[in-house]
Amino acid sequence: FKRRQQGHLARWRTLAQQGAWRALHADHFDWWMFPIDDGSQPQFNVRCEADIARLLADDEWREGYAEGVATCVRAWGWDAHAGARIERDGPDWDEEMGWMDWDVRLAKVVRSLWLFQHALFPSIQALARSIHADEKGGRAFTYGHLNLNEILHMTLPRTRPAIGLAALDGASSDADSPAGQA
Repeated sequence: FKRRQQGHLARWRTLAQQGAWRALHADHFDWWMFPIDDGSQPQFNVRCEADIARLLADDEWREGYAEGVATCVRAWGWDAHAGARIERDGPDWDEEMGWMDWDVRLAKVVRSLWLFQHALFPSIQALARSIHADEKGGRAFTYGHLNLNEILHMTLPRTRPAIGLAALDGASSDADSPAGQA
């Protein structure tokens, strides 16, 4: 996770400095940048609460995770730390920024923040709610036939393990866990 994350962060820093937000939109990154428990690439899934704890214990990974979230949503025109849209006529706006209809990516970011119980969760969930109301006009977030609107209703603190983690909690060892290979 960390090696892939750090490599992407270096690329994203360059793209952000160049204002090349479209290139960031076209990048493939969500599996290792924003790990979840039930993603389509199992080698990048967190499989138990211990996986989450191992990643959170790694300062470099944790700082990179927060930077990755902030950079990703900035490309969508959102200031993660202010919890608000970047003003289109303001000095921080770039024409390559904006929502690109990547429902599944937004869902992965929100779900990952929820799993990691991260401080940026409320901000990015507010982004999801804003997009749901404005760009989507109340239509569901979807991926194929899947409805992803759970991201609008998640709350912290988590009071139960995530569905994918519930049956597996404690079942993974450091050797076979992707987080153990951070």
